[in-house]
Amino acid sequence: MLFKHMREELQDAARQGWRAEARLVARNTIIAAAAAFCPLGIIIAVIALALWDNLTGMPDLMLNTAYYYPLTGILCIALAIWMFNRTLYTGAMLVAMAPFLWIFVFIGAGLYWIFV
Repeated sequence: MLFKHMREELQDAARQGWRAEARLVARNTIIAAAAAFCPLGIIIAVIALALWDNLTGMPDLMLNTAYYYPLTGILCIALAIWMFNRTLYTGAMLVAMAPFLWIFVFIGAGLYWIFV
């Protein structure tokens, strides 16, 4: 239902021009990033703290990710909203997605820890 509405909204924006389409895509990206931010931050924090409590020799990068993800997430989403209001739609979209790179750092540090 939501995706059907978003698709129709995107088609309407595409008829209005590329600027309206870019605005809509950036807005939806910022909303999706903000919605996914909280649950993923909690999952990373719980996993990192559970591993730190039960295992020895855990890489510092995994714990740092648990700290940096919420901080950079809040900052990047706020910056993305500011950029969106200044009509920098592509930049706002990229900045809103930037904190999710910490998830790959967290997984990569865990895999490195396991296999090396």
